[in-house]
Amino acid sequence: MKAKFVVGIAVIIAFSGFAFYSFHSALNPYVSFLDARSTAGTVQVIGHLVDGSVGYDSGNSQLLFHMEDEEGTVALVAYSGSKPANMEQSESIVAVGQFEDDHFIAKKLLVKCPSKYEEDENKEVK
Repeated sequence: MKAKFVVGIAVIIAFSGFAFYSFHSALNPYVSFLDARSTAGTVQVIGHLVDGSVGYDSGNSQLLFHMEDEEGTVALVAYSGSKPANMEQSESIVAVGQFEDDHFIAKKLLVKCPSKYEEDENKEVK
């Protein structure tokens, strides 16, 4: 009975360690573009789209746009996936990736669009 108890505790500790490692490695901090330039790993940059900057590079099959982070730094972002719906109307964009040379290579884009459930500020309340 004692051997089963020790093995059970060892299994619980092993699974707990694996869960902690998996959770920790999945975390990506929000950083500015300046911090992202000096970081070798994957990071998240939150900001907004610079108006009129969305284009498509057909040679590299990449969506290209300029994004301004919360500190006011503007950088070129390249994304190989399809353009998110309502990207131009978004309130904010989170680009997940890393810098390569002079532009940010996004592996994933998260777009926050204005909520249709929020009350219109111009609407009169009766």
